[in-house]
Amino acid sequence: MSRFYLISRESWFQKSIHPVECPITIGRGSYNDLQIKHLSVSRQHARIVNEGNKLIVEDLNSQNGTLLNGHAIKRAELKDGDVVTFGKVDFRVVSEPDDKGDDLSETEIFFKVFHERKAANGITQSVRLKEAIAKVPLFRDLPLEARDFLVRRSHLRIFEPTEFVFREGDRGRSIYIVLDGEIEIFTQDNYGTPVPLAKMGPNSFFGERAVLSGKPRCASAVATKETLVCELPIGIIKDLLKINPNMRLLLEDYSNKRFGSYVTLRDNLGIIDRREHVRLNEELPVKLQFIKENPDGDDENVEVDVTSTDISIGGVKLQVPGDLFRGIDCLGKQVRVSIELPKPLGEIRSLGLIRSVQATDSGDMTNVGIEFYGMSPEDSQTLEKFFDWGSRL
Repeated sequence: MSRFYLISRESWFQKSIHPVECPITIGRGSYNDLQIKHLSVSRQHARIVNEGNKLIVEDLNSQNGTLLNGHAIKRAELKDGDVVTFGKVDFRVVSEPDDKGDDLSETEIFFKVFHERKAANGITQSVRLKEAIAKVPLFRDLPLEARDFLVRRSHLRIFEPTEFVFREGDRGRSIYIVLDGEIEIFTQDNYGTPVPLAKMGPNSFFGERAVLSGKPRCASAVATKETLVCELPIGIIKDLLKINPNMRLLLEDYSNKRFGSYVTLRDNLGIIDRREHVRLNEELPVKLQFIKENPDGDDENVEVDVTSTDISIGGVKLQVPGDLFRGIDCLGKQVRVSIELPKPLGEIRSLGLIRSVQATDSGDMTNVGIEFYGMSPEDSQTLEKFFDWGSRL
């Protein structure tokens, strides 16, 4: 028997590595075993099953299809060295025998190369992944076989500086362990200004509260430097809790202490929960304008009426039709926005830059984050009045 991994080909050696524990589903939706947050990937894109010790990939009638070594397929066997493409995202298929003994597994090589790459002279102390995991307080009391299970099923990912692990309000389906680097946890005040909550260095973990409670993330997590992270999806957490039920008590204890500190800080700063405040639930009418560059060379001036889902002094989040930016490299693209504030404030206008694009689970709509720039002083003052939480307009 062999173990199989899907290794993304986004960056240098390996951007991320995911063990294949059949059956698995693959897609953009958060309910998939392997979630790929890319607009070219369908909500339910594909699945991988094991049939008679053969690894079979099946396309689930995805919009952009599944390729195997560059050829479109509906159903095919995966073998070591194959390249499988979901939408526009490539993965290399790697297999390794289950009885490799002391040889380094693919996850061990990934971990080792990351550290060697960071060393100035290309050589660093050899640290095994299982040794690093043993240093994490959450796993110190796990039996050896449980740690081996964790190493085999670890999803390893690299986050570049300023890259988000997750954002406030996202669904929480994974716990994360920092193996090297640093992650900053932060929230935002009533004006959208970042408020740091904690910094997570090596051997620390985060993201447990949303997994335990099933509620949206109450803060954001971003890499401050190149960071190696071990991601534990909810399925792995459930299996670990079966092996060591006491781990739940430890998770809940960490979660309650951290959340208590967060609530205290939020109360001291007068921060109002952005998801619950009446101002942010008004779904403000917005007129969005931008120039669409068509392949035939004829530029098209697009104007569409949409609604806001969140707004701050620095920018606005919009929900737009899912195909509005299809085929457009829109990050950093300049747009114009006209926002209708409640009476008597009226309309404000600003230029903006698209900073984030994320498809919704339904696929019918897309969430677009726009950073304001070039707003007139008068409109800036009007927007500040909108954020005067105690006033009655």
